[in-house]
Amino acid sequence: MKFSVNASELNKALAVVSKAISPKSALPILECVYIKADSKEHKIFLKGSDGDFSIITKVPAIVYIEGEIVVQVKKLVDIVRTYSEGNIEFFVDEKNVINFSCDFAAISSDVTLLGRNANEYPPIVTYEQGDIRLDSNMMKSLIKETVFACAVNEAGAPILTGILIEIKDGLVKFSALDGFKMAIRKENIDNTEIELKCVVPAKTMSEVLRIIGIYEYDVFIGLHDKKIVFDIGTDTQVVSNLLMGDFINCEALIPKDINTVVKLDRTELMKSVDRCALINDSINSSMVKMDFVEENLKIYSRSSIGHIVEEMRSTKSGEDVFIAFNSRYLLEILKNLSDERIVLEIKNRTNPALIKPVDNDKYLYLIMPVKYVD
Repeated sequence: MKFSVNASELNKALAVVSKAISPKSALPILECVYIKADSKEHKIFLKGSDGDFSIITKVPAIVYIEGEIVVQVKKLVDIVRTYSEGNIEFFVDEKNVINFSCDFAAISSDVTLLGRNANEYPPIVTYEQGDIRLDSNMMKSLIKETVFACAVNEAGAPILTGILIEIKDGLVKFSALDGFKMAIRKENIDNTEIELKCVVPAKTMSEVLRIIGIYEYDVFIGLHDKKIVFDIGTDTQVVSNLLMGDFINCEALIPKDINTVVKLDRTELMKSVDRCALINDSINSSMVKMDFVEENLKIYSRSSIGHIVEEMRSTKSGEDVFIAFNSRYLLEILKNLSDERIVLEIKNRTNPALIKPVDNDKYLYLIMPVKYVD
């Protein structure tokens, strides 16, 4: 196998596929990246996988001799990232020895690295591009504003470690919750005929978000045999197993009979809560109290290392209320919002509170209060 490829493009492609590769796999071959040179497409194919989750991407190249090789990803990434410009020429001999060289500026570099036979790698499966197309900016917002609410610990309820994706009647809805907070994010799309419902692991969605950030391409979604496939542009495909089981009915968790509605500035509230969090001396003492009385919001926190009290103006209707939240969970919500004016809806100090935008209904967040100690 012999090909020449731009160093910058190869670095970018390796950064994409390497995220699917586990550094310590039960199958050592999955600690490697698969590379194939195709003279018909004039591209090289790179694939990384951990068995449940795979990323395949293509890079334009000058292919002199077709072929395929598997190589330990960490060593390849570490070496290739030292080349920031020009083209790198790869040559693989019949013993799977890889030689790559690069000439740029006043330096000539020649490196040899031992690869492995590509026949040892699990079969490469690619899928047809899906019919569901989402704008890149829309997809980024949908993921970013929900993925943080997924559960981290698989031992409790594995289904909650993913995002529920629902598409029906021209509405896309992403939902996530972990028992302490919940996120629901909606967008309208033009196609009212397509339908989809599945739960996708948070890891997969985070990587899709990262790849979109690199390439800024629209995303095509399709389902195939209990797998979800994301085509990002024309050259990158992410394939992931779905999470099986019944997802919690998020809508049923939304409290009714709201007694207090408060309009706030998101950034000012975030800064205030952030300062209160700095006073907390441990994860277990991350409480921030919020007293909504007339038009004032009093925010305060106390721990063994000190205390802080702040006040800010708000627009309140309904009853005065005294409530407390985990500052870390509240900050996670506030930091992932794009709207500057938000609405906080509260039933009482023991029921979940809701956070919404002032001007639209694109998202809804729920946060559980913690015990308010006077």
